[in-house]
Amino acid sequence: MNPILTTKNLSFRYRNDEPLFENIQFSIRSGTLTALIGPNGSGKSTLLRLLSGTITKTDGTILLNNKPIDLFPVRERIQKIAFLPQNIFPIFPLTVFEIVAMGRFPRKPILTRLNPKDYEIIEQCMNIMNLKPLENRLYSELSGGECKRTLIASILAQEPEVLLLDEPLAGLDLPHQIETLQHLHELTKKSYTVVIASHEINMVTRFAEEFILLSSNHRIIAHGNAENTLTTDNLSKAYNASFWVGTHPLTKGLLIEIKQEKNS
Repeated sequence: MNPILTTKNLSFRYRNDEPLFENIQFSIRSGTLTALIGPNGSGKSTLLRLLSGTITKTDGTILLNNKPIDLFPVRERIQKIAFLPQNIFPIFPLTVFEIVAMGRFPRKPILTRLNPKDYEIIEQCMNIMNLKPLENRLYSELSGGECKRTLIASILAQEPEVLLLDEPLAGLDLPHQIETLQHLHELTKKSYTVVIASHEINMVTRFAEEFILLSSNHRIIAHGNAENTLTTDNLSKAYNASFWVGTHPLTKGLLIEIKQEKNS
């Protein structure tokens, strides 16, 4: 598969602070689920914002389909790259349908009504995320998993090529984490490219095809499939801790545990 997102010598700093990223390079293949993994403060959320164009790089290049993203008009860029931050709390009492419909805004001229095509796309997105029975439910009445599905459906309604999600599993119990990842993985089969930041390593290894492992000093330790990226050596470098990596007895995928130091 061809890369849909590529960074070349990407650097970033907040105002006059020390550089957060310096000359990082990687590519994300089209139609894959890629996970950004790393400790708190490693820059996962910042990297997603850079890829989305929400914040501006200090130096280097970010390419979308081989075209620098800063050459795209803002409206066209947000049509192609959808970004879902970690925490979104609607101020007004909106229904599931209304929140999903808001995803059509980047595709609509200002102050225009929804047309039949918009309604068709909104319904498709709700069906993809199994939300049709909840379309008239207030967002404030939803469970955590239902909220995540609603927000994902909303960014799907933008008809993007790339979905960037910051900690989509945060605050969810195990069944809802699996449900959310299953939905995201299914999206890649519909030609979407999905990139998530997550701390749930063992859960994500069951669904993601590619991993980008970041360290506490904001460097990319490794990039590739789970077996080659999430090794004991790489994880130790990223987290400054000792790890055990084995095989999960049920899924046959990776099982990763941190080693506990024995008390002397």
